[in-house]
Amino acid sequence: MARRTAIDLDAVDPAALDLSVLDDLRRCLGTEQTDGLLALLAEELTERFGASSADPKQLAYEAHVMTSAAGALGFFGLSELCRGVEEACRAGHDPSLLLLRLVGAREVVIDKIEHLRLAGPRG
Repeated sequence: MARRTAIDLDAVDPAALDLSVLDDLRRCLGTEQTDGLLALLAEELTERFGASSADPKQLAYEAHVMTSAAGALGFFGLSELCRGVEEACRAGHDPSLLLLRLVGAREVVIDKIEHLRLAGPRG
């Protein structure tokens, strides 16, 4: 199995978005389906990382799921932060500082998704 290069999570902007990914998705899937995926991501973010996050196994699972979902839609910063939370949990480290960052980023990303859905495709 290939080893992942360590990422400096302090340098990651969890709300960073690669708009070219969304443009590609809109071309391939259409605006309606892409907006549906964005809405699903916002819904998942709203439901995850709550009270159940006290359990490291559950937190690792939630972070794993969101790593893929966020990355697929171009939210690479959020994806990396989720991956960091998952790895911390699986390694037995305290993920509380990363989780605080993740919860704060969640609100920013949800707001960004709402803005993207209202604005529609870029020109």
